[in-house]
Amino acid sequence: MELSFSVSWYLPKRVLYARIHHQLEQDESAQIDNLLCTLLDEGEDVYLIMDLREIKEMKNPNLARLDHTVSYRRHPHLQWMLILANDRLMRFLSSTVSRCQAKPTSFSPMCPNWSSP
Repeated sequence: MELSFSVSWYLPKRVLYARIHHQLEQDESAQIDNLLCTLLDEGEDVYLIMDLREIKEMKNPNLARLDHTVSYRRHPHLQWMLILANDRLMRFLSSTVSRCQAKPTSFSPMCPNWSSP
């Protein structure tokens, strides 16, 4: 089974790029969280670009569970986050979870000229 996400260093140990493809399952949120925490351990003062533009559907979005699968947001090495999202629901969910966290976050509704690495 192909994963519906990819995470890699955009700039080694400085900027992480995470991209979610098509449909995100709840158990994959925990996998992303674990991977991001592991990579954040490798760097200091890390910035994260979270690309949600390709998400078509999120099955059973549960805000209470979603908050538990974003522990990377509380990681001491994460300094700032940029969220790219086209879908209104994804922007709403992202902004709601982000407001519950202490990290600065910027939202971009659409970035048609920005290409993924």
